[in-house]
Amino acid sequence: MNSYKEFEYQLSQFSDNELYDIAKSCLLLFASSNYKNQKKIELIYSECQKRNKKIYEKAMNDAFLTNFPSQDNFSESSRLNIQRIDFMSESEINFLVNLISKSSKKGGMNIAPASNLSIYKLLGVPKEHLLLFKVTGDSMIDDGINDGDLVVADKRVQIVNKKLVIVEYAGELFIKRIIINKGIFWLISANEKIKPFQLKDRDEIKIIARVKNLIKILQ
Repeated sequence: MNSYKEFEYQLSQFSDNELYDIAKSCLLLFASSNYKNQKKIELIYSECQKRNKKIYEKAMNDAFLTNFPSQDNFSESSRLNIQRIDFMSESEINFLVNLISKSSKKGGMNIAPASNLSIYKLLGVPKEHLLLFKVTGDSMIDDGINDGDLVVADKRVQIVNKKLVIVEYAGELFIKRIIINKGIFWLISANEKIKPFQLKDRDEIKIIARVKNLIKILQ
């Protein structure tokens, strides 16, 4: 079995969520010029088309959002890597439920036992509005949000003063607290080393979602 046939077989054995993960990883590498194996990209695309076209579409969109570096004080901020629940199997969702249930005991979420709740009730957001993000960096450490934590967000965005939001800026995603003072919008980190960011033009930044819960990942 040649390497491409073997890779094609491996793809066929992946769960939808695993296929999404490898698609996003390869597309990220491809976009950053560190991965130029067009054949493997084509095989991933083909497998996604067989199962669910949205797997590749979401992987490509999410890879784009996490790929391009910013050039200002946001570069020191907590970046976010999208974690999807859309393509998880029942066993993968059960694993996540158990992880969240254990994490809640460490102060991340205040929830009832996992066995009594669906994953969406557990996370507090309906499926069609749910986004999960993995935090990278320490810009929100004073709010108890650390590197590796999972942030649960709701796409039904309502801009509320002093609340945590997910923002897209310069092609990247960040978690920030939004402050509105005399009609001026500020994005605030929870780390004294990082200066507040004033929005001179409201359109220069896109608010993706509002933060609803935090999942602490146990090591």
